[in-house]
Amino acid sequence: MSCIRNLLLTLVFLGLVACKTLAGYPATYSAEDIEAWVIDAETKEPVADVVVVARWVLQGGMHTDEVGSLKIMETVTGPDGRFYFPAWGPEFRPPRTFLWNQDPELLIFKPGYRFVSLYNTEHFKARKHGKRSSTYDGKKIEMERFTRTAEKYVRHLHFLDTSLSWAHRVAECKWKLIPRMIIAVEKQKYVAHRLGKVRPIDVDVQAFRNYLVNSFTLYGGRDPCGAKEFFTKWIKQENHVVN
Repeated sequence: MSCIRNLLLTLVFLGLVACKTLAGYPATYSAEDIEAWVIDAETKEPVADVVVVARWVLQGGMHTDEVGSLKIMETVTGPDGRFYFPAWGPEFRPPRTFLWNQDPELLIFKPGYRFVSLYNTEHFKARKHGKRSSTYDGKKIEMERFTRTAEKYVRHLHFLDTSLSWAHRVAECKWKLIPRMIIAVEKQKYVAHRLGKVRPIDVDVQAFRNYLVNSFTLYGGRDPCGAKEFFTKWIKQENHVVN
């Protein structure tokens, strides 16, 4: 009986801690629209065809860990370097979770450039509002060309893979929400690792498609998210492969 009693007391304590930790957080979240411009760090000229992913990252748990995503969006810059994400919400906050400063996290990438990862910078107390905004709304964001070897570019892209680890949980299928980013990053890794090039070049479309399918299927060829059909469709639409 004492073991059961101690277990119940522990569960009650953890529940009280969770309630206290999440006190003051809104029942729903929404976000303002985001408009920004990507420019070359050296020339200050607009950079077109840059893939931008915005992800509103949910935090939770006893040690404030990342536990999921409330919203994921993807877009591409136009000839003027502009990108735009529309406003959204309200959406209910999942139990025992909250948004912190990755609200959103912006991941910005174009082959031949260093990727950019941006978070919000406001103080924690200001982040308990239900309506979120981006520090980078209305700003110009600089990207640096990668000038080192292809081998070092592959290592650099491993850090981007870490930021995209949530999309590489193949069976969860969230990678299907950011096809342009997945194809752009995987194509650059393919070119740099196999062909030793930093600058984007044309590749064998069929070989690259097979590479993508193998990367996003499970052991034994299991394909729970339809990677074969998905990437076949996208590879055929050459305008979606960022060059």
